[in-house]
Amino acid sequence: MKTERLQMGLRLKITLFIIGFIWCANGQSLIEEYNECAAEHFHLKEYDSAIFFYSEIISLNLEDENAYFDRGFVKDLIEDYEGAIVDFTQQIAIDSEHVDSYFLRGMIWEKKKEFTKAIQDYTSVIRLEDGNADAHYFRGRIKENMKDELGAFMDYSDAIRVNPEHADAYIHRAWIKVKQKDFLLAEKDLAKAVSIDSSNVQSYYYLGFIQEENHSFDTAISYYLNAIRLNPFFEMDYPIGELQKHKLTDYTSSLKKLITDQKFAAADHQLALLFVYLHQYDQALLFCNKAISKDSLDANNYYFRSRVNLKQNKRLEALSDLNSAIDLNPNNSLFYYNRALNYILLNEKEKACADYENEIRLEGFAHWWILPSPCAN
Repeated sequence: MKTERLQMGLRLKITLFIIGFIWCANGQSLIEEYNECAAEHFHLKEYDSAIFFYSEIISLNLEDENAYFDRGFVKDLIEDYEGAIVDFTQQIAIDSEHVDSYFLRGMIWEKKKEFTKAIQDYTSVIRLEDGNADAHYFRGRIKENMKDELGAFMDYSDAIRVNPEHADAYIHRAWIKVKQKDFLLAEKDLAKAVSIDSSNVQSYYYLGFIQEENHSFDTAISYYLNAIRLNPFFEMDYPIGELQKHKLTDYTSSLKKLITDQKFAAADHQLALLFVYLHQYDQALLFCNKAISKDSLDANNYYFRSRVNLKQNKRLEALSDLNSAIDLNPNNSLFYYNRALNYILLNEKEKACADYENEIRLEGFAHWWILPSPCAN
């Protein structure tokens, strides 16, 4: 049986080679022809065929650094991360100053939560190309996740030095200053981020947080409503500061007024989240059900209701909602993540593992920071 599979694989490889070669051949050198064939297949999103031709190039010239990089790039696209790492590593062994290989390998290490290795690769990029703002930003993001706020702050500042229009670097640097109660600098960074990208929800959210901390509750509410107008599904934390004591009624009224505008009907979810915080689950479910009645084909509506049901330990109801969300949108990794967690609570490890694999397929990694992976070997 194994011999038959090997023979079938060999026949398929030969067939691919013949078809692709005849289609692409144009009198150039063999490597040039293979490169052209690979590029054509890549353009057509026939990635397996592109990988085949890059492999043929490598078989003809083991030192062809471009073929390793190009094959690694395609493997990265199809989420063959281990194969991509091998190819980028081989490319670096041939050319130790190839910036893109370090950068893309660093991004893969980050997806795999191999943060030390990712930092090493981003550091190599910066050593070779200090003007790479994204390398500074990505390295800062990892340092922030590792609680190295000083190192993260310095990297975000370097990203801004290199690229004064790097909105994400301003936002992340602002949040570090917010946590340090340095609201003036944080506001300055967030104002700059908004001037660069006025549609960035996170900027308005953080600006609202600062206004709450400064007890400017009406201004905080206006910022939060701006965030919701931009993205009604943005998951706010309620109340962030002292809003509950001072302006919670005003905020609730503002949300209800928003709901009357059909453009922002999804603000139902914001009221649902608010009532979850207040432990008023009947009210939360009421607004989730309203959202579903307005649009029964929106997967987010079922996802939000599953969150409310889980808060009440209604696991089967939550599972039903998550199933509906995934049926309507099978490409949202967050839905699989939450259903996997729900399966863990229901002691259905096999199904949890299947969703774990689905999240990796869609996201490149899985978010098991709440619980260890149920599928660990």
